[in-house]
Amino acid sequence: MGSPRKPARALAWCALAVSLAAPTLAPAQTGEVPGFGSELPAGVLTTTERPRTPADTARPRTADRSIRDWIGRRTGYAGATTYSRGELVHEDHIWDGFGASDPARESSTRLLDAIVAQDPNLYRPQSAFAIAGFGAYGGGPMDLVADITEVRVAAQRDRVTLLARTVIMTATEQPAVLVLVDSAPGDSERSVPFNSGITTTRADVALLLTGRGGTAVDLATGARETFTTTATPRGYTNAVEAEIPRALIGDPGRRAHLRIAVAAGRLDPAAGELAARTNGPAIANVAFRRDEPVRPKFDKRQAQVLTAGTIDPFFADVDLGRLAAGVNQRVAAGPGYHDRVMTTDKAISKEQGAGDSDGILQRYGMYVPAGLDLERPVASTVFLHGSSMDAHDFAVLTPGLMRSLGDARRSVIIMPKARTGFSFFVGAGLEDVNAATADAARVLRLDRRRSTLGGYSMGGYGAFLLAALYPDRFSATFSIEGLVGGDVVSPGRPPPYPADVRRVFPNLRWVPTLIYQGGADANVPVTNATAAMDTLGALGYRSRLLLFPADNHFSPGLVDHWDPAVEYLDRSPTIDLNPPRVTLVRDMTVERGVNEATGSSQMIFPPGGHRLRFDRAYWVSGLEPADPQGTATIDARSRAIPLTPHEVTAESGSGAFPNPYVMSGRAWTETGSPEALANRFTAELKGVRAVRLNARRMRLKRSRPIRATVTTDHATELRLTGRWPRPAPSVTLNGARLRVAATRRALTLELPVGRAVLRIRPRPAAS
Repeated sequence: MGSPRKPARALAWCALAVSLAAPTLAPAQTGEVPGFGSELPAGVLTTTERPRTPADTARPRTADRSIRDWIGRRTGYAGATTYSRGELVHEDHIWDGFGASDPARESSTRLLDAIVAQDPNLYRPQSAFAIAGFGAYGGGPMDLVADITEVRVAAQRDRVTLLARTVIMTATEQPAVLVLVDSAPGDSERSVPFNSGITTTRADVALLLTGRGGTAVDLATGARETFTTTATPRGYTNAVEAEIPRALIGDPGRRAHLRIAVAAGRLDPAAGELAARTNGPAIANVAFRRDEPVRPKFDKRQAQVLTAGTIDPFFADVDLGRLAAGVNQRVAAGPGYHDRVMTTDKAISKEQGAGDSDGILQRYGMYVPAGLDLERPVASTVFLHGSSMDAHDFAVLTPGLMRSLGDARRSVIIMPKARTGFSFFVGAGLEDVNAATADAARVLRLDRRRSTLGGYSMGGYGAFLLAALYPDRFSATFSIEGLVGGDVVSPGRPPPYPADVRRVFPNLRWVPTLIYQGGADANVPVTNATAAMDTLGALGYRSRLLLFPADNHFSPGLVDHWDPAVEYLDRSPTIDLNPPRVTLVRDMTVERGVNEATGSSQMIFPPGGHRLRFDRAYWVSGLEPADPQGTATIDARSRAIPLTPHEVTAESGSGAFPNPYVMSGRAWTETGSPEALANRFTAELKGVRAVRLNARRMRLKRSRPIRATVTTDHATELRLTGRWPRPAPSVTLNGARLRVAATRRALTLELPVGRAVLRIRPRPAAS
């Protein structure tokens, strides 16, 4: 997970070998044995109805090369189908257009399904196969042109309008959308035309929607009719729209329901129908799949059904009465693992066929433990995947990790996907993490003070990096076989290297750090862990290393040894958003490395690189370096916030199950009572041109005199924000009056080099 040698696949093959031996190695109750366990359940969605909007149903949806008339709202849950503002809106899983299984893959799947049927705790062979088989059950190749992202249906008196969108569409590469309609009773088996390669016992009418037009075929008589369609490959629209006369689909205007199935393949321009695939039917992707099991690509049932030469299990019921009434539905996440799909920034996206993760649509995993009261704020853990892995791989391969960090800690797990294989969670990879956590906070009530961070290998580097760049977002961080960057890197990896995260480790003052490291790790050598611990030790920060002398890079993922991590994360205090002391380093080498994606495999940048800034934490913001290429450091203490003295004490220990380890680290031990409070602060600045301090969050009383001592090695603009009384207070610097730019919300002080003793005194109001 930290080397260019596809380590995720290697881990999967190791897991597969171990797991296939499970029937002889494991006791009867394998649920208690490390490395075993059942698969994660797919997420439950609870649907409720919101106020109806019948006026929206009168708005016609037309095939007009614009999708602005489609106004229904997406939920962001892949696989969900809801009614919204006169439309039926289905959101599909993305990056799953692999079609039917090849014979060898289908045979292996059946064998592994039989093993799991005997004992659900023997799921690990299937999960390992899913990863080692490159994530998909379909035989491929994946076809992004036919990879459905959403399907929408609306109805007017004389027609049904349908919209289908795909990941990629160009003027020359376009999908062909197949629609089957069940319009009459009966179960006669019929061949579906358009070179589809499938049969149906449910459908009576088959329709093909392309940018060249639409064709409807009566499957009983073979009669053909045409209708209006358009294709819009512009930008990220990627839409095929169709206006289908009701008479062509059995006149559903006389009925209350319309039963349809929707699938897509690539258009054969010469034949005007579906292009043949190298394996199975000419279908790459099928919509309305509501019960796909949790897998890397969420295509298992799709592949199995297509291998059988049909899409009949994926019919959806369209309630025409609900469309006419303007029913609106809202879905809320329940227990289980959810595939979330979000729209990201166009500036960091590119529509291309070379990869499956560069576009504007990105996905992430969200695991909700059973028994959580989601009406109240809940704890969360952000977990970052390894190199060459995908958003859902850890949920599939190591469900024990999800249960330990989720169920045992009663914490929602957020699993971002960092686009490109080796992003190191910089550049677009970091922006994807921020987008995923923001999206999760929109759909769940996440407790701002109970958020932890973890990651494996490349994700372990990300756990170090993000905790140091955003120290006020995480109460603790957990790095498994993680790199530190710089010249302490994986063997054989050529430069350039990702930035050395130790440069910003001073920011981790309030973020305890846990490290898992295998002594025999050839991908991420033990020097990464010892380098991190040495730096944290020199700073006097809380940190703990669990060194597994005999373990390799993949051992933690194989044996599910997570109890020590659960204990450490649980004992870490909640986030103090306004701590008494803030140390913040803004290192422009690190910041430039993040914005230019140094050391990663990313090829997509906004013009000039990303514009992420890491200039704030807690009550400090706007930290600007005097040298634009250098480093700015502030170490500030508000005496108005209590601080309990502590001493750094050594930790040591060991364990033997399931793998032997040696524990070492440092803890904080309180040594007395909190210091007496005072309306003053101190700050030491190095390399700083400007900085802001939030006086309100520092708990400074602006209506009383404030004392401050600030030492700086550069002329510095110090801005104290907060609501200040009128008239503006008077300020002296080393006893001399200091001119201040004052507003109701800020005092701006220009400080010279050296030690400045400040007195800020409120003035009496004019009589």
